[in-house]
Amino acid sequence: MVDLIFGVSHPEHWHYLNIKQNPSHYSFLAKAGAQSVAALQEKFGAGMYFNPDVTVDGLRIKYGVISMKHLIQDLTEWNNFYVAGRLQKPIKILRGDSRVKLSNDQNLLNALRVALLLLPAKFTEKQLYTAIVGLSYLGDFRMTFGENPKKIENIVNAQMIHLRGLYRPFLDKVGSLEAIPEALKAGTEVDAEIVLEQSWDIKTRGSLLLELPKNVRDKVVISWQKENGSGVIGVPSNILESMELCQKVATSPKIDQYVKKAIGDIVRIPALTQSIKGLLTAGPSKSFKYVGEKLSKRK
Repeated sequence: MVDLIFGVSHPEHWHYLNIKQNPSHYSFLAKAGAQSVAALQEKFGAGMYFNPDVTVDGLRIKYGVISMKHLIQDLTEWNNFYVAGRLQKPIKILRGDSRVKLSNDQNLLNALRVALLLLPAKFTEKQLYTAIVGLSYLGDFRMTFGENPKKIENIVNAQMIHLRGLYRPFLDKVGSLEAIPEALKAGTEVDAEIVLEQSWDIKTRGSLLLELPKNVRDKVVISWQKENGSGVIGVPSNILESMELCQKVATSPKIDQYVKKAIGDIVRIPALTQSIKGLLTAGPSKSFKYVGEKLSKRK
């Protein structure tokens, strides 16, 4: 099944036209009209409305609809990580948009920053991509219920060259990697054992954390503050104080735990509510079929 995502400017109008053109794509919810469909999309779950298991010109697809507002917001702020996590993996852009391109560049750079906070001083190229791909599954209940437990490994193994092409342009921009191996040029032969090395300088580590989306950075800092008995909870508004605090947190031996918890907390509720919404948007028969196929992949 091919997954598609449509970023639209006016969800209600888009659904109105699509219901008229493709009524069979929708569940019983379409009978309530485009306004109700758009309201469910915007106000519940992760801002996405999925029509799953649709056949178009002999191709089996699943397509999600999201407003441009929510799409760009999630890419830049990681408010629910639902679309941001998907776009951190190799995708095909069918119709581009400069706003989305700029926002996703920021999303990819932040994914790289997070991965570096999770990884040791030396790591392989494969470990880097495994850390990045795994971010969107942190806190997702489906990883213990419906998804193939080897899903992350399978994605990385199958798409190493595409992951390299996606992240190679940002390795120079992140500012914390030592000399980048020449072999990492996109298009060259994949070698999972290529080793990269990152700076362990306190200022560099602090910058990785400070420059993350506020939603994630604040959760990481607060976890550290609570565990270390800090009298003040939260990130100070003064940039120098914020940098000093982030340096302390980023060099903590538990930084990986704080980061995983922060992203897991963001992912957990949207993943659950979006799945519940999916039962309604798909309808009973498609939902049972979809869940059955997911469970079969766990064998």
